[in-house]
Amino acid sequence: PRFRSQVGKYSISQQFAKGWIPDKEDTGRDAPIKKTVTLEKKKYDVTITILQNDDDNQSAAAQECDGIMLVYSITDSGSLEQLRTMYKTLFTSPEVEGSEETAVLYRHPPAVVVGNKVDEAGMSRKVEEVAAQRFADDDVTDCSGVFETGALCNANIQTVFTCLIQSMVEKRKEGSSAKSGKSKKAFLIR
Repeated sequence: PRFRSQVGKYSISQQFAKGWIPDKEDTGRDAPIKKTVTLEKKKYDVTITILQNDDDNQSAAAQECDGIMLVYSITDSGSLEQLRTMYKTLFTSPEVEGSEETAVLYRHPPAVVVGNKVDEAGMSRKVEEVAAQRFADDDVTDCSGVFETGALCNANIQTVFTCLIQSMVEKRKEGSSAKSGKSKKAFLIR
């Protein structure tokens, strides 16, 4: 069976798209989730794809997206470190030139850093917000914000997605994205 991190990516995306979280037995976890959103009187078709830790094509998929939500659990101290490692892996590729190995940085789409499970934080918080802010400041290129959410209680879900989608639209307006005219794609990873 595939390893699935339990940080709440699926719950966050379902809460945003449908306003509720399906049973754990839901079989549609690997299918993209779609929602039409309106920002500043314009409609955008948003496709959310959830990348798992073991996806072989993660780096290529991340390069194709217009925005990334980097999700960790505030109740799991290892999840933020795993996210840091994964982010560096996704956006750095070794390239050999002669006998030296150098790192080539890929295109960085807008990102938000999201600590999920605030609804469980009262008794089991393991990651403080300052640690996530440090990760965003030190490691994440083009970070639009650091948030804490609770998918089960619908805390900050709309705010996080609105921030990310606005950043995606702004980046496209700046001409930084070569995919003008296509639907927005957002990826939730970790």
